Amino acid sequence: MRTPNPYIKISRDPDFIPPYPPRRGRSKEENGRPRNGIYLQSFKRFEIKRYIRNGIILGTFRFPRFRKVFRSPLVNDYNQHLAGGWHWRYREDGSLRGNKEYNNQTIFERLLTGRKPLGGLRFWDDDKENKKKIVEQLENSNLSFKSTKEEAEEFFAVSRKGKLGDLFNFDTLLEDYTELDNGSGCGILGPHASLERFLGATAGDNLDSYLCFDHLRPVSTFDFIITGLILGYPVENTYALLLAKHSGSEL
Repeated sequence: MRTPNPYIKISRDPDFIPPYPPRRGRSKEENGRPRNGIYLQSFKRFEIKRYIRNGIILGTFRFPRFRKVFRSPLVNDYNQHLAGGWHWRYREDGSLRGNKEYNNQTIFERLLTGRKPLGGLRFWDDDKENKKKIVEQLENSNLSFKSTKEEAEEFFAVSRKGKLGDLFNFDTLLEDYTELDNGSGCGILGPHASLERFLGATAGDNLDSYLCFDHLRPVSTFDFIITGLILGYPVENTYALLLAKHSGSEL
């Protein structure tokens, strides 16, 4: 009988502090406990990364095996877990979150400490105290921000300052995307020269010029690449999204 490829835990994020909520998913460790964290499953030509919380698979990313050379403290798996579509249902202690509860403090701290390039903070009219506190901190920080208001919700787009080429190594970024595209054999990134020109031109952009960028609705391949970069998502995750889009499948 063929032994299934093992799930290798590569990060504790997302994780829970027991007791776990009663609603558990089917993804379990060998000891029967629900998986919590980020897991990698390796095959001959590709790998699958899964974000799992309390046994429930939040997201799955399939991409070619490659030798990762692009690295930045601003880009990490935890930023992917902070993606708006994965708004956590439970707090770390297992209790239910409120309808308007958001991860403002976590996102803000990561922006301040250089673990996320750009992020969004949401406040509602009945949350004036928390908003006042964070706005005061924003005004005294070295971060750029813009706010927009719609009905009872106010949204703050916040970013670190600096040119993208100074914040990230674009040579290794190009190398990773090229190797991933070669590994898939799909050529979804187009000609290498076009990708190189795009990254070369983008490197001179200020990060805060993307505060109003519509990252929720990327259209072109380059939209996806810039979205992943400015929000601090791993390169392989962004490529997996493009690969799924190309094949017409859902992740």
